[in-house]
Amino acid sequence: MDELSCLAPAKVNLYLKVLGRRPDGYHEILSLFQMVSLYDTLNICSLKKKNSLQLEGNFDCSSQENLICKAVEVFRKETGINQGWRIIVEKRIPAGAGLGGGSSDGATTLSALNTLCKTPLRPDQLIKLGLALGSDVPFFLEAPAACIGGRGDQIQPLVPRTDINLVIIYPGIKINTAAAYRWLNIKKLIDYGTFEPGVDAGKIIKMYRYKPVNQWKLENTFNAAIEERFPQISRLRKELKELGALYNGLSGSGSTVFAIFDRRSIAERAESLLAGAYTLVKKIDALDKIPVSTLKYM
Repeated sequence: MDELSCLAPAKVNLYLKVLGRRPDGYHEILSLFQMVSLYDTLNICSLKKKNSLQLEGNFDCSSQENLICKAVEVFRKETGINQGWRIIVEKRIPAGAGLGGGSSDGATTLSALNTLCKTPLRPDQLIKLGLALGSDVPFFLEAPAACIGGRGDQIQPLVPRTDINLVIIYPGIKINTAAAYRWLNIKKLIDYGTFEPGVDAGKIIKMYRYKPVNQWKLENTFNAAIEERFPQISRLRKELKELGALYNGLSGSGSTVFAIFDRRSIAERAESLLAGAYTLVKKIDALDKIPVSTLKYM
Protein backbone atom coordinates (compact mmCIF):
# COMPACT_ATOMS: atom_id res chain seq x y z
CA MET A 1 0.00 0.00 0.00
CA ASP A 2 1.38 3.39 -1.03
CA GLU A 3 0.81 6.64 0.81
CA LEU A 4 1.17 10.07 -0.74
CA SER A 5 2.02 13.06 1.45
CA CYS A 6 0.96 16.33 -0.15
CA LEU A 7 1.27 20.02 0.63
CA ALA A 8 -1.77 22.07 -0.43
CA PRO A 9 -0.66 25.72 -0.60
CA ALA A 10 -2.70 28.83 0.06
CA LYS A 11 -2.98 31.64 -2.47
CA VAL A 12 -3.08 35.41 -2.22
CA ASN A 13 -4.93 37.61 -4.70
CA LEU A 14 -2.32 40.28 -5.26
CA TYR A 15 -4.81 42.02 -7.55
CA LEU A 16 -8.55 41.43 -7.85
CA LYS A 17 -11.04 43.37 -9.92
CA VAL A 18 -14.67 42.27 -10.18
CA LEU A 19 -15.82 43.49 -13.58
CA GLY A 20 -19.51 42.69 -13.45
CA ARG A 21 -22.07 39.93 -13.65
CA ARG A 22 -21.85 37.58 -16.62
CA PRO A 23 -24.84 36.31 -18.63
CA ASP A 24 -24.38 32.89 -16.98
CA GLY A 25 -24.80 34.36 -13.49
CA TYR A 26 -21.14 34.19 -12.51
CA HIS A 27 -18.97 37.27 -12.09
CA GLU A 28 -16.25 38.24 -14.52
CA ILE A 29 -12.99 38.83 -12.70
CA LEU A 30 -9.46 39.91 -13.43
CA SER A 31 -7.01 38.74 -10.80
CA LEU A 32 -3.39 38.01 -10.07
CA PHE A 33 -3.04 34.77 -8.09
CA GLN A 34 0.13 33.88 -6.19
CA MET A 35 0.72 30.62 -4.29
CA VAL A 36 2.33 31.20 -0.90
CA SER A 37 4.10 29.22 1.80
CA LEU A 38 1.14 28.42 4.03
CA TYR A 39 -0.04 24.84 3.61
CA ASP A 40 -2.57 22.20 4.53
CA THR A 41 -1.04 18.70 4.60
CA LEU A 42 -2.89 15.75 3.04
CA ASN A 43 -1.80 12.15 3.56
CA ILE A 44 -3.61 9.81 1.18
CA CYS A 45 -3.50 6.00 1.04
CA SER A 46 -5.65 3.28 -0.49
CA LEU A 47 -8.13 1.07 1.38
CA LYS A 48 -9.19 -2.49 0.60
CA LYS A 49 -12.88 -1.64 0.72
CA LYS A 50 -14.01 -0.33 -2.66
CA ASN A 51 -15.84 3.00 -2.98
CA SER A 52 -15.05 3.84 0.65
CA LEU A 53 -13.69 7.14 1.96
CA GLN A 54 -12.27 7.77 5.40
CA LEU A 55 -11.66 11.49 5.81
CA GLU A 56 -10.00 12.75 8.97
CA GLY A 57 -9.40 16.38 9.80
CA ASN A 58 -10.75 19.49 11.43
CA PHE A 59 -13.31 20.84 8.96
CA ASP A 60 -16.00 23.47 9.40
CA CYS A 61 -18.26 22.12 6.64
CA SER A 62 -20.26 18.97 5.95
CA SER A 63 -18.92 16.13 3.82
CA GLN A 64 -21.42 17.17 1.12
CA GLU A 65 -19.75 20.60 0.94
CA ASN A 66 -16.15 19.43 1.41
CA LEU A 67 -14.16 19.77 -1.81
CA ILE A 68 -11.97 16.80 -0.89
CA CYS A 69 -15.05 14.55 -0.85
CA LYS A 70 -16.29 16.12 -4.07
CA ALA A 71 -12.87 15.60 -5.69
CA VAL A 72 -12.94 11.89 -4.84
CA GLU A 73 -16.46 11.63 -6.25
CA VAL A 74 -15.74 13.32 -9.59
CA PHE A 75 -12.44 11.42 -9.99
CA ARG A 76 -14.21 8.09 -9.52
CA LYS A 77 -16.96 9.08 -11.92
CA GLU A 78 -14.53 10.26 -14.60
CA THR A 79 -12.12 7.31 -14.39
CA GLY A 80 -14.38 4.46 -13.29
CA ILE A 81 -11.81 3.60 -10.60
CA ASN A 82 -13.66 2.59 -7.44
CA GLN A 83 -10.66 2.41 -5.12
CA GLY A 84 -11.25 3.18 -1.46
CA TRP A 85 -9.21 5.97 0.15
CA ARG A 86 -8.14 7.21 3.54
CA ILE A 87 -7.30 10.91 3.62
CA ILE A 88 -5.85 12.55 6.73
CA VAL A 89 -5.76 16.34 6.62
CA GLU A 90 -3.86 18.75 8.84
CA LYS A 91 -5.55 22.12 8.35
CA ARG A 92 -3.44 25.25 8.67
CA ILE A 93 -5.19 27.47 6.12
CA PRO A 94 -8.20 29.07 7.83
CA ALA A 95 -11.61 28.65 6.20
CA GLY A 96 -13.59 31.65 4.94
CA ALA A 97 -10.38 33.65 4.82
CA GLY A 98 -9.88 34.37 1.11
CA LEU A 99 -6.80 32.13 0.94
CA GLY A 100 -8.27 29.33 -1.17
CA GLY A 101 -7.71 26.54 1.35
CA GLY A 102 -10.73 24.48 0.31
CA SER A 103 -9.96 24.89 -3.38
CA SER A 104 -6.33 23.93 -2.84
CA ASP A 105 -7.35 20.83 -0.89
CA GLY A 106 -9.70 19.80 -3.71
CA ALA A 107 -7.06 20.36 -6.40
CA THR A 108 -4.40 18.53 -4.39
CA THR A 109 -6.75 15.58 -3.89
CA LEU A 110 -7.41 15.32 -7.64
CA SER A 111 -3.71 15.44 -8.44
CA ALA A 112 -2.81 12.92 -5.72
CA LEU A 113 -5.46 10.38 -6.77
CA ASN A 114 -4.29 10.68 -10.35
CA THR A 115 -0.72 9.94 -9.24
CA LEU A 116 -1.68 7.00 -7.04
CA CYS A 117 -3.80 5.53 -9.86
CA LYS A 118 -0.92 5.76 -12.39
CA THR A 119 -2.15 8.95 -14.12
CA PRO A 120 -5.31 7.88 -15.97
CA LEU A 121 -6.17 11.56 -16.61
CA ARG A 122 -4.25 14.14 -18.62
CA PRO A 123 -3.52 17.56 -17.06
CA ASP A 124 -6.27 19.21 -19.14
CA GLN A 125 -8.77 16.60 -17.94
CA LEU A 126 -7.80 17.26 -14.32
CA ILE A 127 -8.26 21.00 -14.83
CA LYS A 128 -11.72 20.41 -16.32
CA LEU A 129 -12.67 18.33 -13.25
CA GLY A 130 -11.26 21.06 -11.04
CA LEU A 131 -13.49 23.70 -12.60
CA ALA A 132 -16.49 21.50 -11.84
CA LEU A 133 -15.49 21.70 -8.15
CA GLY A 134 -15.02 25.47 -7.99
CA SER A 135 -13.74 28.50 -9.87
CA ASP A 136 -10.43 28.72 -7.98
CA VAL A 137 -9.55 25.01 -8.18
CA PRO A 138 -7.95 24.93 -11.67
CA PHE A 139 -5.33 27.50 -10.65
CA PHE A 140 -3.91 25.15 -8.02
CA LEU A 141 -3.40 22.52 -10.73
CA GLU A 142 -1.82 24.87 -13.22
CA ALA A 143 0.91 27.21 -11.96
CA PRO A 144 2.32 28.94 -8.84
CA ALA A 145 1.46 32.36 -10.29
CA ALA A 146 -1.08 33.32 -12.92
CA CYS A 147 -3.27 36.04 -14.35
CA ILE A 148 -6.86 34.86 -13.96
CA GLY A 149 -9.84 35.90 -16.03
CA GLY A 150 -13.38 34.82 -16.79
CA ARG A 151 -15.08 33.15 -13.82
CA GLY A 152 -11.63 31.86 -12.81
CA ASP A 153 -11.31 29.43 -15.71
CA GLN A 154 -9.03 31.57 -17.89
CA ILE A 155 -5.53 30.97 -16.55
CA GLN A 156 -2.37 32.50 -17.97
CA PRO A 157 0.64 31.10 -16.07
CA LEU A 158 3.37 33.59 -15.21
CA VAL A 159 7.03 33.20 -14.39
CA PRO A 160 6.78 33.54 -10.59
CA ARG A 161 8.39 36.40 -8.70
CA THR A 162 10.20 35.51 -5.51
CA ASP A 163 11.12 39.06 -4.46
CA ILE A 164 7.78 39.79 -2.76
CA ASN A 165 7.96 40.40 1.00
CA LEU A 166 4.55 39.33 2.25
CA VAL A 167 2.81 39.19 5.61
CA ILE A 168 -0.70 37.79 5.98
CA ILE A 169 -3.02 38.59 8.88
CA TYR A 170 -6.19 36.60 9.47
CA PRO A 171 -8.39 38.43 12.01
CA GLY A 172 -10.59 35.42 12.77
CA ILE A 173 -13.60 36.55 10.72
CA LYS A 174 -15.18 34.06 8.33
CA ILE A 175 -16.67 35.68 5.26
CA ASN A 176 -18.98 33.87 2.88
CA THR A 177 -17.91 34.58 -0.70
CA ALA A 178 -21.45 34.61 -2.09
CA ALA A 179 -22.48 37.14 0.56
CA ALA A 180 -19.45 39.29 -0.22
CA TYR A 181 -20.48 39.47 -3.88
CA ARG A 182 -23.97 40.54 -2.81
CA TRP A 183 -22.46 43.40 -0.81
CA LEU A 184 -20.80 44.87 -3.90
CA ASN A 185 -22.53 47.71 -5.68
CA ILE A 186 -22.86 45.92 -9.02
CA LYS A 187 -24.13 49.08 -10.75
CA LYS A 188 -20.75 50.73 -10.20
CA LEU A 189 -18.84 47.84 -11.77
CA ILE A 190 -17.86 47.75 -15.41
CA ASP A 191 -20.64 46.38 -17.60
CA TYR A 192 -19.64 42.88 -18.66
CA GLY A 193 -20.77 43.46 -22.23
CA THR A 194 -18.22 46.29 -22.73
CA PHE A 195 -15.26 44.53 -21.14
CA GLU A 196 -12.20 43.89 -23.33
CA PRO A 197 -10.40 40.98 -21.59
CA GLY A 198 -6.96 41.43 -23.13
CA VAL A 199 -6.42 45.09 -22.35
CA ASP A 200 -6.37 45.18 -18.55
CA ALA A 201 -4.91 41.67 -18.35
CA GLY A 202 -1.95 42.76 -20.44
CA LYS A 203 -1.27 45.66 -18.06
CA ILE A 204 -1.39 43.39 -15.01
CA ILE A 205 0.91 40.82 -16.60
CA LYS A 206 3.41 43.50 -17.63
CA MET A 207 3.38 44.95 -14.12
CA TYR A 208 3.99 41.57 -12.48
CA ARG A 209 6.72 40.54 -14.89
CA TYR A 210 8.75 43.68 -15.28
CA LYS A 211 8.08 46.37 -12.67
CA PRO A 212 9.78 46.54 -9.26
CA VAL A 213 7.41 45.55 -6.49
CA ASN A 214 7.46 49.07 -5.06
CA GLN A 215 5.96 50.34 -8.34
CA TRP A 216 3.07 47.90 -8.44
CA LYS A 217 -0.43 49.39 -8.51
CA LEU A 218 -2.74 46.95 -6.79
CA GLU A 219 -6.42 46.94 -5.87
CA ASN A 220 -9.23 44.70 -4.66
CA THR A 221 -12.87 45.45 -5.49
CA PHE A 222 -13.97 43.94 -2.18
CA ASN A 223 -11.90 46.25 0.06
CA ALA A 224 -14.49 48.99 0.56
CA ALA A 225 -17.52 46.72 0.96
CA ILE A 226 -15.82 44.47 3.52
CA GLU A 227 -14.29 47.34 5.49
CA GLU A 228 -17.72 48.97 5.71
CA ARG A 229 -19.14 45.88 7.43
CA PHE A 230 -16.08 44.96 9.45
CA PRO A 231 -14.40 48.12 10.84
CA GLN A 232 -11.71 46.00 12.52
CA ILE A 233 -10.34 45.25 9.05
CA SER A 234 -10.20 48.96 8.29
CA ARG A 235 -8.25 49.50 11.51
CA LEU A 236 -5.88 46.65 10.62
CA ARG A 237 -5.18 48.15 7.21
CA LYS A 238 -4.37 51.54 8.75
CA GLU A 239 -2.04 49.81 11.22
CA LEU A 240 -0.21 48.05 8.38
CA LYS A 241 0.25 51.32 6.55
CA GLU A 242 1.80 52.83 9.70
CA LEU A 243 4.14 49.82 9.87
CA GLY A 244 5.50 50.66 6.44
CA ALA A 245 3.51 48.48 4.06
CA LEU A 246 3.83 49.47 0.40
CA TYR A 247 0.34 48.07 -0.12
CA ASN A 248 -2.16 46.18 1.96
CA GLY A 249 -5.59 44.80 1.12
CA LEU A 250 -7.85 41.79 1.23
CA SER A 251 -7.01 38.48 -0.36
CA GLY A 252 -10.08 37.42 -2.31
CA SER A 253 -13.19 38.52 -0.45
CA GLY A 254 -11.31 38.32 2.86
CA SER A 255 -11.09 38.39 5.71
CA THR A 256 -7.35 37.81 5.42
CA VAL A 257 -5.38 40.99 4.77
CA PHE A 258 -1.98 40.75 3.11
CA ALA A 259 0.71 43.40 3.17
CA ILE A 260 3.69 43.90 0.87
CA PHE A 261 6.85 45.44 2.29
CA ASP A 262 9.91 46.89 0.59
CA ARG A 263 12.36 44.82 2.62
CA ARG A 264 12.22 41.47 4.38
CA SER A 265 13.42 43.03 7.64
CA ILE A 266 10.44 45.43 7.68
CA ALA A 267 8.05 42.56 6.99
CA GLU A 268 9.57 40.53 9.84
CA ARG A 269 9.25 43.51 12.19
CA ALA A 270 5.57 43.90 11.28
CA GLU A 271 5.01 40.18 11.87
CA SER A 272 6.64 40.45 15.30
CA LEU A 273 4.63 43.52 16.34
CA LEU A 274 1.29 42.07 15.22
CA ALA A 275 1.81 38.52 16.51
CA GLY A 276 -0.66 37.66 19.25
CA ALA A 277 -3.07 40.44 18.33
CA TYR A 278 -4.78 38.42 15.59
CA THR A 279 -5.73 34.79 14.97
CA LEU A 280 -2.94 34.26 12.43
CA VAL A 281 0.00 36.51 11.58
CA LYS A 282 2.65 35.05 9.30
CA LYS A 283 5.53 36.22 7.14
CA ILE A 284 5.19 34.13 3.99
CA ASP A 285 7.09 33.54 0.78
CA ALA A 286 5.80 33.61 -2.78
CA LEU A 287 6.23 30.11 -4.24
CA ASP A 288 8.13 29.58 -7.48
CA LYS A 289 6.73 26.08 -8.09
CA ILE A 290 3.79 23.87 -7.14
CA PRO A 291 4.79 21.66 -4.18
CA VAL A 292 5.79 18.10 -5.13
CA SER A 293 4.04 15.23 -3.32
CA THR A 294 6.12 12.61 -1.51
CA LEU A 295 5.40 8.92 -2.10
CA LYS A 296 5.86 6.66 0.91
CA TYR A 297 5.98 2.88 0.49
CA MET A 298 4.10 1.07 3.23
